[in-house]
Amino acid sequence: LTGGLPFGKDVGTDAMYAIMTTAQRMGKPEYLERARSYLEHLRKNDLNLCGAITDVKGDRSKPPAQQAHPDYYVHVVDRNKDGIVVRGAKIHITGAPVANDILVLPTRQMRENEGDYSVAFAIPANTKGITMVCRPSRGERGPSEFPAALPVRGLVEAMIIFDDVLVPWERVFMCGEWQFSMLLAYTFATYHRFTAVSYKIPIVELLAGCAVAMAEMNGIERVGHIRAKLVDIAAYVETLKALATAAIKSPVMHGDLAVP
Repeated sequence: LTGGLPFGKDVGTDAMYAIMTTAQRMGKPEYLERARSYLEHLRKNDLNLCGAITDVKGDRSKPPAQQAHPDYYVHVVDRNKDGIVVRGAKIHITGAPVANDILVLPTRQMRENEGDYSVAFAIPANTKGITMVCRPSRGERGPSEFPAALPVRGLVEAMIIFDDVLVPWERVFMCGEWQFSMLLAYTFATYHRFTAVSYKIPIVELLAGCAVAMAEMNGIERVGHIRAKLVDIAAYVETLKALATAAIKSPVMHGDLAVP
């Protein structure tokens, strides 16, 4: 995990704030209360939380209810006094193998007949019925396997399979509210774009420093077209800073929750 981005917490917290903001706009105080309680549980126990948003999808020209197989999207198959039972799979989930908990969100706008696919919940990663198929790390590939570029550093993604997993009601944050599925997915993306802008600033500052160092080492730091490229990199750094600052100072408020 050395050298990777801080995905151990940020994707999950972005998803949590999206859930709380959406619950406010849905007028569902029970969902908001559950989300606040769960967030306190995460803080108290210092848990890593991965955000599971992307479904397997199947034929992308068709909505979930028209897929050849119903499990291409995570969906509810039963409801009882203890909670909901879910089935399906999420794919390319960053940091899943090292997460304590999994937070599931819908990945798209659902239709009126797709209420069972309009579901958001949190569950411990070791819950019965959950299987992870992980991308191999660089050191795990055998000599006979098909060659593929694997990073030396960074996080490992996984496909998460939910095989009739029971989720207790206190960890359910959306169940059937199809009208708000896109709002939840979009709000998560908004929070995560802000996170991405923020963590890219030190990365591009590092790249800018490397570019200047290379120019100086080669004695070309005063050459016109090289200076122009260095100015472009510097402008990119300052643009990211400006966008992040504007997002912080001009949020949209939903109750006591701010959306960048």
